[in-house]
Amino acid sequence: MQYSRKGEGNNLAGKFLIFILFTVITFIASFNFLKSSVLKGIQGNIFYGEVLRYSMPIIELSEDDGVTEHHYDFKKYIMGILGVNIYEPLSILEKELPLIALNDNGSGGNMISLNPFKLPDSSVSQGEQGEDNNSKTNKDKEASAENKDLKKTLNKSKPEVLIYHTHNNEDFSPGGPANSISIVGNELSRILEETYGISVVHDNSIHIKNYNTSYKSSAKTLEGYLNKENDFKVILDLHRDSGPKKSSITTNINGENVAKIMFVISKDRKNLDENMKLVNEMVETSNKLYPGFSRGVFSYNRGQNNFNQDKSSKSILIELGSDASTIEEAKASVKYLARIIAESINKK
Repeated sequence: MQYSRKGEGNNLAGKFLIFILFTVITFIASFNFLKSSVLKGIQGNIFYGEVLRYSMPIIELSEDDGVTEHHYDFKKYIMGILGVNIYEPLSILEKELPLIALNDNGSGGNMISLNPFKLPDSSVSQGEQGEDNNSKTNKDKEASAENKDLKKTLNKSKPEVLIYHTHNNEDFSPGGPANSISIVGNELSRILEETYGISVVHDNSIHIKNYNTSYKSSAKTLEGYLNKENDFKVILDLHRDSGPKKSSITTNINGENVAKIMFVISKDRKNLDENMKLVNEMVETSNKLYPGFSRGVFSYNRGQNNFNQDKSSKSILIELGSDASTIEEAKASVKYLARIIAESINKK
């Protein structure tokens, strides 16, 4: 009996070691395969989205590329467990490669790039680390929220800026229609007209009856205005981000907390170069006047319906703050955004 128990113990130990060895080999092989796939061009946020989608159906991927914004109450909890934030560029890239930005490798892959147009380093989002050292040392260079020299006589018959919202339901803390992105758009419109004499059309059409086709819906709204007024100087689809931690989307300008802005673009379109002149100009103006205010540029190869940016070279998409931002921070932000727009339109 004594010998039999010893033999059984050795047998179990051997099986356990074989199981451990098999598990390790399988893990290493799977990791190398997936890692190789990522390096060959699988978009980081789609990779993690697929992993989550197979384990728990809370993530929906767009038809084109990129992850659509969703508002599940427990998404942050899930992301926190995995250590991944599919909505914040750097949290994905840091998982994939130790690079600040990934560029198209020419093989036809759909790699994400935070900075594909060689913007200044200060324009690249610093992610969870908050403001970079350069921003902190330049706080004494911050400009005021207003530039009275840019004001001109308002001409309501000739609108220069169109503001609309593909996702009207996006709101800020504490939530609800009274704290929606449309309310922030109203404030931006008011400042542009009253402070700078820039005539604005602010459209509040609802485009989210079907989330997956919201950009196709807003495209019809945009096309209607372009057929009527085809010479807007800025066409702004104003959003708020979803997912980034508050520390990464909040900065302090002139003693007040404001929500940061981020430009989002689609690259696969004929008017990209002309459109990027406007985007780069605004990013550079933001970096010069308000260091740390811009999170830079986040690009997709196509995005959903090209984010309607193929309709006009003056079309831009801005994510202002996130669901972690308060409505007060969002409203405080727009006066700085208004000046950036005015510097582009009214500066002689």
